[in-house]
Amino acid sequence: VLIIDKFEPVNGVLRLPDSYEGKPISMIARSREAYSADTSDVKEIIIPDNITIIEDFAFLACWFANKIVIGNNVTHIGEYAFCKCAEVAEIFIPNSVKEIGHGAICAIPELKKVEIDCDTIKDWFSDGFELFFTDLIIGENVEVISPSAFMVCTTIERLTISKNVREIGEEAFI
Repeated sequence: VLIIDKFEPVNGVLRLPDSYEGKPISMIARSREAYSADTSDVKEIIIPDNITIIEDFAFLACWFANKIVIGNNVTHIGEYAFCKCAEVAEIFIPNSVKEIGHGAICAIPELKKVEIDCDTIKDWFSDGFELFFTDLIIGENVEVISPSAFMVCTTIERLTISKNVREIGEEAFI
């Protein structure tokens, strides 16, 4: 477990390490002290492929981050993990992700494009915040879109749903 207690980006990039003191890292968490840490220098967040779990609130309120790269082996994104990363314009959820916590992607007014390629899409976007993205791409690995999944996404202009989606829940896009 890598516990973030302060943010120290290099040239604006917060690149998480593969290991710490010679031991591999597979989970990212945020310490209580980091909730008041200055995140103004964080412009990009890069989560390497060795990370499998992003805990609740891990990158909450990284206000000025404009790019998030999620590694290809992440299986769990916790509640509010990227909430209030206000400058992010695009996000890609890889097919390795099996679980996304409530409000994981919320309060991001600059978010315009979301691409999802995980098995099941739940109502993990909102928590009462309206989402403003215009492009939604639902990838080949998605089979189920749960009820209310995109209920507060009122600005979708371009929607691409793969032919592999076999179930769309009630009010998924209302």
